[in-house]
Amino acid sequence: MYITALTIGIALTAAALCQPAKPLPVPSAHIAQQVGLAGDKSTILPADVAAILERPELRSATIGLYAINLKTGSPIIKYNSNRACMPASNQKLLTAAAGLQLLGPDFTWKTDISQNGTTLHITFDGDPLLTRAQLTAAINAVKTSIKEPITRIAIDDSRIQGDTLGLAWQWDDIGLGFSAPVGAATIDKNVVVVTITPPATVLTPPRFEVADSILAIRANATIEDRNPANTTTPDVKKRLTITRNPLRPEVEISGTVTAGARPTTALVAVDNPTDAAFRIVNSILRESGLPVAANIQYARRPRQADDTLLTRITSKPLAETLPDFLKPSDNLYGELLLRTIGRIDASPATPASGIKRIQTWMTGSGIPSDGVQPADGSGLSMWNTTTAEATVALLKAMSETKAFRDALPVGGIDGTLKARFPAPEHRGKVIAKTGTLSVASCLSGYAVTTKGETIIFSILMNHFDRKAGSAAARRAQDDIVRTLLSL
Repeated sequence: MYITALTIGIALTAAALCQPAKPLPVPSAHIAQQVGLAGDKSTILPADVAAILERPELRSATIGLYAINLKTGSPIIKYNSNRACMPASNQKLLTAAAGLQLLGPDFTWKTDISQNGTTLHITFDGDPLLTRAQLTAAINAVKTSIKEPITRIAIDDSRIQGDTLGLAWQWDDIGLGFSAPVGAATIDKNVVVVTITPPATVLTPPRFEVADSILAIRANATIEDRNPANTTTPDVKKRLTITRNPLRPEVEISGTVTAGARPTTALVAVDNPTDAAFRIVNSILRESGLPVAANIQYARRPRQADDTLLTRITSKPLAETLPDFLKPSDNLYGELLLRTIGRIDASPATPASGIKRIQTWMTGSGIPSDGVQPADGSGLSMWNTTTAEATVALLKAMSETKAFRDALPVGGIDGTLKARFPAPEHRGKVIAKTGTLSVASCLSGYAVTTKGETIIFSILMNHFDRKAGSAAARRAQDDIVRTLLSL
């Protein structure tokens, strides 16, 4: 029987090479045995899943699927499960799992504020969730200990090393908030608020401001009078292009501003995290009422032996902040976590060091490494590859780790899955990580069936039809998962 099926599969493949492309027939049996690709010798493809893969927008895509029953380990879907695909933000699953296992759920980042004479020193640790508000509160809490006017701000940013941008990140993403530069001195996720205030009349110019003057401004905007026939207030942001120049610390603003419209804001990535930190701390000091020099000097140096520790900002434990990473799919968190993993045992806090440790952990945990090539911690890099089978093995290894599962988006409830699987019978039944790039869309996680069984699945889709876009890929993923939920 197997030989017959194999012969038919080869014949169909050969015929397809000689004839124009056309939709493949939907298998009549519930399970169709076909010849696999990329070394996968036995494809397990339910008929309804096969029909989804035959959609026109997926016909030329590279797709890897794998799903197993958690309790029995039995495969339910197996299609190109060993084919290397770009995981997009599914890469965060690996970073998060390795972080929990290698750093421990109680790991915390620590930001120290010290003083030496007229120098205020801050040792940044790469805390991905450190805010300006936390720094402000910490400095205000030790105001009485600072007796002399501050003339210099010194920063130690050596706890995170390597390039501020990831390997093979898309150049046209640089400057956007979701690809903010990586550095130990991370404040408010290394994005800055740009405020546009339209003038009252066309006779006066608009006002453009960047918080703390972190970036320069280059504006080329046209001012128009309000149309009396239009009773609604124009949306300023939709009529303006606000970007950060990828080559300079400069915000570029162009488009049209309507006189009399309400002010609006936008977020752009800072150019240099450490330089931004200097400016933010300078502003905090002046706002606090502390005596400061008119022109504060900046210095980058480690803490000196005679520096006096004033206070320490300690992050929440890793297990508690992991939802802030996985549910919204925070890229900067992933990059800082990767570098933090790298510095275990005083090793360099670089992406390469972090990746090496993660690969060693994978081997020790029995997670397949064939086809798995990490390039960053967030999934922004197009050089990341993984397989559906390796992803399922990772999810299985972490299935009993509550901190990991609780950090994942929940279908119909929160995170990047809030708007997906909203039906009452599906809501809360899918716990999974999404992933989206211009050429990749993925979904991997856990699904609880109508019988109460847990299925671990990974759906990796690359190079789908660009006109249909990732929305079509997401629809296909949701339909596949709904098939699993119905089992």
